[in-house]
Amino acid sequence: MPDSRRRQGSFTDVDRAVTLIVAVSLLGFGLLVGVVHQGFEALSSVRAYVAGEGYWSNAQRDAVYHLMRGALLEEEGRFDQFVDELDVIMGDRQGRLELETDDPDMARVRDGFLRGGNHPEDVDRMATFFQRYRNLSHVDQAIQVWAEGDEAIDELLALGRRIQAVQAAGGGPEELEPLLMELDTLNTELAVLAHAFSAELGEGARWAQRTSFMLLVAAAVLLALLTAGTAWLLVRRVMRSQAALEASEARYRDLFERSPFGIFRSSLDGRLLEANPAFKEMLGYGPEEEVVGLDLAEEVYADPAQREGMVDRRLRDGKVSGTRELRWRRRDGEPFLAVLNGRVLRDGGGEPEGFEVFVEDVTKRRELEEQLRESQKMEALGQLTSGIAHDFNNLLTVIVSSSSLLRYELEELGLDPECEQVDEIRDAASQGAELVQKLLAFSRSVPLELTSVELQTLVQDGERMLRRLLPSAIQVELRLDPEAPPVRADAGAVQQILLNLATNARDAMTGGGRLEIVVEPWPEWPAELGPAPAPGNGPHLVALRVVDTGQGMPPEVVDRVFEPFFTTKPLGEGTGLGLPMVYGLARQQGGTAEVVSTPGQGTEVRILLRAAGLFPEAEMEDRREDGEEGPVAVLLAPTAVTIQETLKRVLEREGLQVQEAADLSSLRRWVTSMPERVSLVVLHAPERWGTRGRVAALREEWEEAGIHVPFLILGGYSVAGEAGASGSEGWSGNDVAVLHGLWTPEELQQRIRSLLAEPG
Repeated sequence: MPDSRRRQGSFTDVDRAVTLIVAVSLLGFGLLVGVVHQGFEALSSVRAYVAGEGYWSNAQRDAVYHLMRGALLEEEGRFDQFVDELDVIMGDRQGRLELETDDPDMARVRDGFLRGGNHPEDVDRMATFFQRYRNLSHVDQAIQVWAEGDEAIDELLALGRRIQAVQAAGGGPEELEPLLMELDTLNTELAVLAHAFSAELGEGARWAQRTSFMLLVAAAVLLALLTAGTAWLLVRRVMRSQAALEASEARYRDLFERSPFGIFRSSLDGRLLEANPAFKEMLGYGPEEEVVGLDLAEEVYADPAQREGMVDRRLRDGKVSGTRELRWRRRDGEPFLAVLNGRVLRDGGGEPEGFEVFVEDVTKRRELEEQLRESQKMEALGQLTSGIAHDFNNLLTVIVSSSSLLRYELEELGLDPECEQVDEIRDAASQGAELVQKLLAFSRSVPLELTSVELQTLVQDGERMLRRLLPSAIQVELRLDPEAPPVRADAGAVQQILLNLATNARDAMTGGGRLEIVVEPWPEWPAELGPAPAPGNGPHLVALRVVDTGQGMPPEVVDRVFEPFFTTKPLGEGTGLGLPMVYGLARQQGGTAEVVSTPGQGTEVRILLRAAGLFPEAEMEDRREDGEEGPVAVLLAPTAVTIQETLKRVLEREGLQVQEAADLSSLRRWVTSMPERVSLVVLHAPERWGTRGRVAALREEWEEAGIHVPFLILGGYSVAGEAGASGSEGWSGNDVAVLHGLWTPEELQQRIRSLLAEPG
């Protein structure tokens, strides 16, 4: 029995020992597992806080970046982005403040940490770590740094609002500079706090490591550390490689998306695989609309066979050449010209699998080139017209002058009935002269002669011409205010304006309508004309308003109507020069032009001209003084024989002895050799004798020598000067008279008498 009991007792002791050992082992293992688990939990929590600090720091840096961009570059939306970035930091603050209370609301804690960008699986672990280890020195120091960082964030938010207020008040760089310096200082402080927070957490992490792994064997610790370190390095390397790859892809994607040229990839059979926004816009699609699968041959190429030829050349050459323009069409069917450049895409085996192409829309460029060619044609036509008109003008001058002289002689002989036939010759020549003036105006070889003009009379005179121009379905109504004063204008230019505006109105009223022409005083002085004159002395402006009941124009067209070559008419039906010419003529006359139009309600073009009363009478009237007749000598510089003979006859009727000079040298000799006898120099078409500068230098030479000889200029030098002067502008003194274009013997006689009557 005793043996039996001993064996039983021994078994029990062993059993207890084993049990104790097992229990202790299990307890120790459990404690070890628990310690290791707590250690790993602590480490995981520290890792989560470090990651959270990274989110915090990134949000802070991004917030400062957006605030700086908004302050320096005034980019819209940057302040909102600044506030959004700070919301990440405010989320972390919410979690911290709630955990510091005696009875924290874990829902608010979780919401705050999630707003801070933390991973959902880390949120509970971070809260437990905060509550459990907050009194440890390193953790407590880290929390204090965290609180200081939140205070600095409050200062950053307040500073951002101050910067926004300064910008809203229109503050300049001077007001923003101290704020930006304060922002830089605060940003540096935040960076220091972030570094301190990381340092304290690092110390806490090291403490946790020492505590957790103190119970593990050195080999396990070393192995774990080596494994963890190796894994961390590998993970970090992979993360860096992934980040670099993503950044590279983002750069090239940004280049693809923001390129001003259309870029697309297509399959060999012409199906669109990918396209950038510029290509979509080129075809008339929105940026978000899907175009993948579009059949280029059927839906883009105006001629599908054109793509087949392009594909053959691409596969043969291995590239897409941009030397040829292709006719494409947009989504709405509108055609345009495209130039393609690109390459053939090949698979791993080197076989073609598609195309990568850059596309440029050259339609606008070709239109501008065509407009340039049209402009050059117009310039050449103007030069040709000018040459013909000047020659024709010389012939008409001879006819008019000779007929006038013939009429004088017939009257002296008492042959009055024959005078009527001479008058018919002269009237016909005068009508031809009007045609010449129109040709010269077209070629812009005649500058504007601004005189006192009654717009009412001009409109009435032009009414018959307008009725011939306009179809019978368009009614012409005149409203001419008799109270409107005369204006300072060129009659021919005003008639050209009326003609252009009537032509535009006709094109706008294809189905008929009403054209109203109004002349009335205008009370408002446009800013475009400079400072307004002092009140009083009647109206300062007179309006010539041309109003039609046509289709009207939208605002975006009205804004561009005065641009040269801008037209809404189909190709070949308009040059885009009509309204720009109207505006230019109005400005040359010291006025301006305005357009008011509403789609479906018609258009009003308003020409505002200065009243003649604003200018001294001497500027508006030619000098027309009668002088005493007497036998004086005159030197003539002749051109064509017919003009020469006509001039000689008129001059001789004035009692002048005519001497002829062959050139400027001969002219100089005549005047310097007998200055007391030369009373007048007549130059016809003076540009044929020398430049304006040479003639002016000759006059200055005579003035310095005390020789004062009046000049009568008949045409030339773009009538008066290279700068486009009118009358005798550009010549000093009152001893110069200029006759433009066609002149009559009466006008010539009056100018001669006026010059000879001027005191020398």
